[in-house]
Amino acid sequence: MSRFHRRHHPRHQTGKKLPPWAILLICAGAAILVTVLIGNLLRLWLDDETYHSLTDQKPPATTEEPYVSNVPRLNAYPFSVGSDLTEAASKRQLSLSINNPAGEICYRSPVADFQGRARQGAESLTEAMGALNAYGTYVSGVYYPQGFEHADPNLRYAAAVEDSAILREYLQMGGREILLIGLPFASEGLDSILSYLRTVRDAIGNSPLGVAVTPSVIEGAYGNLVLEELLGICDFCALDLTGAQLTDETVNEIGICIGVRDTVHALDFYTKQYDMRLIVTEEQTLFVDTLRLLMVSNFQVLTAQKTEEPPAPEQ
Repeated sequence: MSRFHRRHHPRHQTGKKLPPWAILLICAGAAILVTVLIGNLLRLWLDDETYHSLTDQKPPATTEEPYVSNVPRLNAYPFSVGSDLTEAASKRQLSLSINNPAGEICYRSPVADFQGRARQGAESLTEAMGALNAYGTYVSGVYYPQGFEHADPNLRYAAAVEDSAILREYLQMGGREILLIGLPFASEGLDSILSYLRTVRDAIGNSPLGVAVTPSVIEGAYGNLVLEELLGICDFCALDLTGAQLTDETVNEIGICIGVRDTVHALDFYTKQYDMRLIVTEEQTLFVDTLRLLMVSNFQVLTAQKTEEPPAPEQ
């Protein structure tokens, strides 16, 4: 046998082969690790908009912080100058009509007499406010702005100044705040209304000033913008439900009107986001009763405004 003949020795394997399921687990783990790594790198390298477009994800919705009014929440009930003061003071928070939608002042006062304003009532504001202040009653004065029927801007300004004098007098006699209602948002531009509000603000200083708006205004295309502009001048906005029509007047066993409840709930976003007070009249008994039962913490009941029927035409 040749001395160079090579002998072949069999090799002995000492390790064990991995089972197929283990290999699959390792591959799956590696794939997950790579996916997470790539995702993190994308977040570092790309801006949010590009990242969400590549990953088919929508960015989280962002909302502004809710507005918080510096005016106290209240449940104010209607009061007319000349009414029973003892009964009124027991309610602690009152809603007093300064004028009516026709512009007539609802009491007698020096400024109203000086201006020659038409009056609906003959009772003295000075006496009524003096008694209510002695009781420590919080009185919100409700005013219907006048003068927007004038096309001339100078006449509009003059009317706004007259309004401001009436409001200033009311506050100096002990009124705690002003609520303007009935501003013509449907027919006037927002700039015109803001100009009126600035005139009033200049006259009354830091006294609380509120503006009532209807659901149609805030639910419009620019509703949020309107509220933000108003709150740039005023202290609070109120939601005017005096013209609300109920589609369901069913009253359950507790006494809650389903239509009122649904109306209030449908407007929850605005009332919470902008800290809005609800405004109804004493004639809307279903609204008033339901707001009480729902324990709504911020509503105001206005005195019902009686409108005289026009005289019958002569025969």
